[in-house]
Amino acid sequence: ITHLIELAEEKTGCHALVVSIDKHEYKESLSTILRAFMYLGFEMVDPCVYGQEPGYILVGYEF
Repeated sequence: ITHLIELAEEKTGCHALVVSIDKHEYKESLSTILRAFMYLGFEMVDPCVYGQEPGYILVGYEF
């Protein structure tokens, strides 16, 4: 995850990074995955911002 943050910030010049997590594929470990993202500074993205399907969770990180 930290390499993804570095890549997005340094190589692309992005101001934010949004990661989509499939609830069904990771249902056993979803809480652990979300805690890891939150620990690194990610925040939950409101579902209506991108209009994502209910089967996904979006977490975002602003640089």
